[in-house]
Amino acid sequence: MKSRLAALGVAVAIVMSVGGVDATNDVAAAETFVGRVDGSNAYIAISKDGRKIGGYVCDDGTISRWLKYTWLDKGRAPLVAGTTGDDVGFVDIAGSKATGVIRVGDQELTFRGERVHAGDDAGLYFAIAKQPDRLLVAGWILHPDGTQRGAVSRLNTRTLSPLSPIAAPTLDPRAASVDIGGDVNVPPTVTEPKPLVVINIIAILIGLLLPAVQA
Repeated sequence: MKSRLAALGVAVAIVMSVGGVDATNDVAAAETFVGRVDGSNAYIAISKDGRKIGGYVCDDGTISRWLKYTWLDKGRAPLVAGTTGDDVGFVDIAGSKATGVIRVGDQELTFRGERVHAGDDAGLYFAIAKQPDRLLVAGWILHPDGTQRGAVSRLNTRTLSPLSPIAAPTLDPRAASVDIGGDVNVPPTVTEPKPLVVINIIAILIGLLLPAVQA
């Protein structure tokens, strides 16, 4: 237990500083695709650099799922849940479009996304925060039409058990900080939101949440 908590602290420090990853080449090659999941309230973001993809799917607080990186083969890659390793769908990427199927609850739903342009507000964002006995991992997907979805995954760092996701506040992508809430019994946490374009960061975010399913 102590070793897992120590590793958790190190990982949080790395992600919050984003100084532990040399991402220059990844950023240069990165693309992000954003779209709606048909038949649901969820949005999906797929991040791609070269042949490697990862992503995030969320609604306004009931779904918050990070997708671990996988590899494209002839334009298609499996979608794999980061914390469980379950196969939850696939994505096809061709030019500026990403289409596919993802499992949401007990439904297999289609989605289609468009590549967002560098410098635009649309894209995938994250924020990390800590409260007493809590780790908060927030994710937002901003659609090109100006709408957004956001959720906060939560981990009890004392018991290493997962807590139900909650809705994330509306994100101003140009703001220097965001209050991502968390446990209502303690003061809300204000932290810095960051655009997510580097798949290595997705891997670290998933790693932060893994103790909840490995404990």
